[in-house]
Amino acid sequence: MNGYETIHIKDARMIRCGNQEILYCNASFYKRPYAITPTEGEAHDFRQCTGCQAVRARIVELLTERHKNFPNCCDFHSKLNTLPEFNPAHFEGICESVADKIIYAYQHILNHQNSDDWKKEISDYLEYAKDSFGSFPYECGPPLYYETFREDLIHILENNETTVKKNVLAFVKQSLTEKAGDSNPEAGKPLELLIKLYNRWLEVFPFELPVFSKAKEYCQNVIPLFAKEVQVNKYSNIAKATLYTEDMMADFLLRMSNDLLSRVDLTQINNDLAALYVEQVVRKRYQIKNKKLFASYSKKEVRYVDLITKWLKIQQEFFNELKAANALPAPPAGDKCDNSYSESLARIAYLKDVIENKDGYKVFWEGDVLAVNEKKVQTLFDFTWYNTSFDKNREVGNGRGFVDFTVSKGSVDKTVIEFKLASNSKLKSNLQHQLHIYKTANAASHSINVIFAFTKQEVAKVERIWGELKLAGNKDIILIDCRKDNKTSASKVR
Repeated sequence: MNGYETIHIKDARMIRCGNQEILYCNASFYKRPYAITPTEGEAHDFRQCTGCQAVRARIVELLTERHKNFPNCCDFHSKLNTLPEFNPAHFEGICESVADKIIYAYQHILNHQNSDDWKKEISDYLEYAKDSFGSFPYECGPPLYYETFREDLIHILENNETTVKKNVLAFVKQSLTEKAGDSNPEAGKPLELLIKLYNRWLEVFPFELPVFSKAKEYCQNVIPLFAKEVQVNKYSNIAKATLYTEDMMADFLLRMSNDLLSRVDLTQINNDLAALYVEQVVRKRYQIKNKKLFASYSKKEVRYVDLITKWLKIQQEFFNELKAANALPAPPAGDKCDNSYSESLARIAYLKDVIENKDGYKVFWEGDVLAVNEKKVQTLFDFTWYNTSFDKNREVGNGRGFVDFTVSKGSVDKTVIEFKLASNSKLKSNLQHQLHIYKTANAASHSINVIFAFTKQEVAKVERIWGELKLAGNKDIILIDCRKDNKTSASKVR
């Protein structure tokens, strides 16, 4: 085969993909046509087929008449006269060559339609034939007589339906739909779009976190644009790779995000780095929210944006809980009491004091937004159990459900503890029945209920239920006031 004769560059510029600079050119080519080689097979031999010889002769006759006016056959092709590299001699014998290509392609399809890899065989040969027509620079028209090749080949196959399989015919039609030699410089814009999509992902992903430093270096120095590995056409020896579509790129970036995020466990970082991570996580969440407000993400892009946002939120919640734990005063140098019930009350009192009087309530609030669930309050209670000789277990199953905590020493000293949010619609029923069931099922000697309230209305709700159930003053039911609007700064007290 012949190589490119001349490249016509419309414009060239540098574009950035991560840390890589790419020379991006809008270009078209003047490429001479070349002859192709027929393949052999047992099903058909055009040399022995009178029908093929007659068809070939008719194609040559018709093209010879048309070719008399080339290159002045149309406004597009007439512009070839302005190219210094154009020479009509490049197209001598073109009529016979095109007829041969049609007959060769027909024979190749008949001889390979029953092979195991017929799609690969047929598509490779059709691409080989397509490339052999060469190309013209942009605005100089399509490759000479390629449309004749495409239309006549399909016509011959359709007229031999008893010989050509239906699925093979449909495949050939689809393969020949795309016109050859598209030298339109605008056809390269999908490449720019893919680079833009990748750069947007690099901006959104939290590479600022030190834990992603190695991934950052890798991702900013690769250009993942191709959906499949490079394949070589066995007939033309031309290597080809398939570009991602926009949707395929978005799917790839979602998989990449999921893979990177799932490998990270920030519980392993030391306390000295925790403050740095907290600041970076908060900043990144803000940046993504702000960017999402003004940027036009596709529906598929939004999937990885939302995944990253949720991951950052989880990390921020973890750091908030860690910060609250680290802000606790030094724990007792051992247990204060010798039984599980009294020690549990002491630990709960300690937690209540930190939340109500030492700004511990802030762990539940992100600005004016409440961020709380029962798992979070259970985790805070976990943090209070330092230097203990008691056996503390969380979410213990006993056949009647799972109680939040059991605290015990030995087989006869056991206390069950249940945490509830005041917003729970079943709070009254739980206070009335649930803990007694847990206490019995766990063979516990004592039970304690701890309720967390976050608004004035929730505090009033708890007090009303206490009154209805005649539980006011019961030291086994403890209310922790987590409101932010009733915590007056000392500097404002007069």
